[in-house]
Amino acid sequence: MDENILAVLDFIHVHSSEIEFKMRHPHGYVKRQQKIFAAWGQVPIGTPVIVEKDDGTEIETTTRSEAWMLSGHTSVIMVCGIVGCYALERVRKKE
Repeated sequence: MDENILAVLDFIHVHSSEIEFKMRHPHGYVKRQQKIFAAWGQVPIGTPVIVEKDDGTEIETTTRSEAWMLSGHTSVIMVCGIVGCYALERVRKKE
């Protein structure tokens, strides 16, 4: 296959991924997530938290990981009793 065609196909793939990301994540989303992540700082594993679940109910649990940026766009953390990570915007430290 012609090298120019391969270069064009690669360009289309890269830019279509960027467009898809921007469609899924409105302007300012990543910056807001980075601020949430920064606000959490170095929260130790075992920190008591309250998680707002998808149905609006809240559960008290503890962290089982440090916070991180999932794929560079969403701040998340893992908590006991829930499989997978949870968005930090739905988790708050128990006071």
